[in-house]
Amino acid sequence: MDSSSPSIEVDNVLLAVLIDGLQITDQQLNEKCLAAIIAWGPEIVPKLLEAADKPTTGRLLRRDLLHAKDQIGRRLCASGVSAAALIVEAILEALRPDIEHLNEKALAAANWLPVSLFDRLINTATKNQNQPKYCARLLRAAYQLVTRTNETRHNDLFVLASHLDHEVANTAVRLLMKFGMSRLLRMRRYVTVAHAIPDYASPS
Repeated sequence: MDSSSPSIEVDNVLLAVLIDGLQITDQQLNEKCLAAIIAWGPEIVPKLLEAADKPTTGRLLRRDLLHAKDQIGRRLCASGVSAAALIVEAILEALRPDIEHLNEKALAAANWLPVSLFDRLINTATKNQNQPKYCARLLRAAYQLVTRTNETRHNDLFVLASHLDHEVANTAVRLLMKFGMSRLLRMRRYVTVAHAIPDYASPS
């Protein structure tokens, strides 16, 4: 992989998400995962062949993996987007469908996302409050990124901390506490905070 692509140390974690994403009946996710695999580079070919040859690999997935393998090296990304950026887009997209095994792999991969995505994750969560499970996954991914936030993001997180969905609210509280907002949370008296603050004082 080139210098703009994710480290070889996390290849297996990232590729697991992309391969899982190809198996979901979701065209938008499929296209992003396929684009990421093709852009990855020729060093990923042995892993694609290994996955295609597994006895548990279905016919359609095998077809897609071999198609991706054939496309690597034949076409450049017309938009000029780097392989790393396409992989990030696919990982974020894998948080959207409500499919547990895919979501868990995407959240594991989120540990390796650029910390600069923190604001984007919070903003997307704020815009998708009507999809509480998706919103909570975005917040969980954001929690894994060690970075500083700003006043705008604090305000968004306070909005999410009062969300009716328990997981969304508590995950937002965890994030606010991570940035030293425990006292202000108590002052604002959010309904989730009374039990959330002890739970998340030392989040795992």
